[in-house]
Amino acid sequence: SSTPPPHQPMSLSTEECLQKVNQETYNWATKGVCEQYVEQMVTGASPYNFSPTKALLKFYAIYPDTLNQLNSLRCLLLALSDFPSSDFSALTFIVQKSEKFPEYSMRHGTIERWASQIETGNFKKFWLEFEEEKLVEKERGADETLALTAMFPGFEDRLRAGFLQTLALTFSQISVEEFKAILNTNDVASVCNANPTIVAEMVGDNIIFVKTKGVNDNREVVDMSLDASAMKKVMSN
Repeated sequence: SSTPPPHQPMSLSTEECLQKVNQETYNWATKGVCEQYVEQMVTGASPYNFSPTKALLKFYAIYPDTLNQLNSLRCLLLALSDFPSSDFSALTFIVQKSEKFPEYSMRHGTIERWASQIETGNFKKFWLEFEEEKLVEKERGADETLALTAMFPGFEDRLRAGFLQTLALTFSQISVEEFKAILNTNDVASVCNANPTIVAEMVGDNIIFVKTKGVNDNREVVDMSLDASAMKKVMSN
């Protein structure tokens, strides 16, 4: 007879997860609920929510022997992917590197470096390091158990959405080439079509952003390479 498939836990709704977190934050059962919801978030089965992410990392901080290295790193990537929100910064006060797990601590440090680049507008530098990390992880092959670039399949697309939002609030238009470089994509049409509330149209070699009344009336037009200092200046206003 055929072997029955392994038991799969029933999918948790966001409401069920939040109810458990709010009622019994440090209960062992809540830890399992949060871990399951984190899995659902990284696979795209559930929308991102900060509360279970924060609750799980708090649990690991209080009970360090229960640390799941993969889940902890996934939580950090989930929060970072919600840029330009401050979720990642809020988690840095909770998560600690562990001498017991040097590989985990190294990956933790990598994510912190990425976050610093993103938060200061060094989008191109971030993508460069991200792509380099992909190559390194590929070379490690089966020996790579904590591959940052593979543990959250939707990470890149979520970041692109955040970068795009930031660009639209900062500039009225940018060149197609800059658009490609900042979002690390050659599929300009797909990105534009997927974000009709942000991208108005593509005219010639320029991407025109939607004008948001009362928010971006004083945006700049980028006629030269968009560097990190320009982004940092606007983002700090």
